[in-house]
Amino acid sequence: MVDTRVERSVTLPPDPSSPAVARQLLREVLTECGRDHWRDAAELALSELTTNSVLHAHSHMIVRIRCGPEELRVEVEDTSQTIPQQRSYGQISTTGRGLALVAAVASEHGFFRTTAGKIVWFALGVDPVEAAEDVAALLDAWGDDDPLERPPHSADIRHVTLAGFPPTLWLAAVEMHDALLREMALDRAGRNLPTSDLAAADRARFAIRVALDHALADERVAARARSALPAGHPAPLDELPPVLDLEVPVTADLAADAALLQDVLDEANRLAGDGRLLTRPALPEIIALRDWAAEQIISSHSGQAAMPWPGADAEHFAQQLNEVAREIDYDVRSVIDGPRAAIVIDSGNRVLGISHELAAQIGWDADELVGRRLVAIVPPRLREAHVAGFTRHLSTGQAHALRVDLQLPVLRADGSELNCDFWIDADRSESGQAVYIAYVSPAEPTPSDG
Repeated sequence: MVDTRVERSVTLPPDPSSPAVARQLLREVLTECGRDHWRDAAELALSELTTNSVLHAHSHMIVRIRCGPEELRVEVEDTSQTIPQQRSYGQISTTGRGLALVAAVASEHGFFRTTAGKIVWFALGVDPVEAAEDVAALLDAWGDDDPLERPPHSADIRHVTLAGFPPTLWLAAVEMHDALLREMALDRAGRNLPTSDLAAADRARFAIRVALDHALADERVAARARSALPAGHPAPLDELPPVLDLEVPVTADLAADAALLQDVLDEANRLAGDGRLLTRPALPEIIALRDWAAEQIISSHSGQAAMPWPGADAEHFAQQLNEVAREIDYDVRSVIDGPRAAIVIDSGNRVLGISHELAAQIGWDADELVGRRLVAIVPPRLREAHVAGFTRHLSTGQAHALRVDLQLPVLRADGSELNCDFWIDADRSESGQAVYIAYVSPAEPTPSDG
């Protein structure tokens, strides 16, 4: 075995092609060092760190590789001081698993801030596979969900208030945005297209995220003070507040970035609808929330009056189909003509079919309900929670409501509510499109008409 020490470095632009260049340099170093058996694990980890830098740092990066007889150490330096954070996304999510992969294959890993940004690193030892035995412990080396640093005060910054901001719905939207922007970057790389607008969109999204992190941290501090809990005791804020007035520091550049956020995500939605991205298109409520937030930043920064979030319970959401909804080649009749009361929807939350028995129980005509979105039978106070949960499932694969007993109220056509027992299952059409089947039965007697 060759006993050689090799050190190389390269400066790369924030371009989707940069991870491939970094991997090529890594392969050359490992061959020269006589450590080709580390190649698979090292390439995987390096790909994740460089891709994260491209997608989120939007700056040139320096990749440093040092290989010796007993250890390979790789560093990726950029000018962003945002620390890497592990996200709790699902197993079939198209995003959010990168840091877990690095933790699984590396002997050691971590990060540290520099005066100009940060350095994220990993190391491989003689037997890197052993490191995978306790991935949960290894993930502790990454950052947690502590608030990001507050932006500095500046005369160029105008503070814009997003009134009535819904944290739960926005956090679900963020997971969808993460997946869409990542897929867009890969699509652009494959077509050799520029990514400057993706960087601008990410900056706008990130500014809102920083503001929300601090607002939620402040909520926890206030909740602790109200409860008079001793220091070190877990904060009493177990659930997110339904709404808050979110103050976002905005510069003129950020107002321009917010407009690009709308444009980029609209393009991503079209590509997702055409099947060119792994991610599904966003639901109308998620698009409306993104547009509202961006437009408030744009208009309020120019001195116009702020408009509060109108909510996701408007009637047009029940009637509106996703612009990119496609026909589903699924045998709905086999379900709705079966022995159990059921409703079938697609990944756009659109009702594909409902059994006449169930329609009668909730006071709807079955033909009138088909083609509307499921939120038509969700009580208005629960619609944002429903959309948030469904969006999180679409973008991350989390499926907490599938194949478990549920009891939920259903909105009847006359505006009254009926508590029902649910069992929700997932299926696929002949072409592979997702459909969801909810078997429903009243949990209490249906009130008589008399």
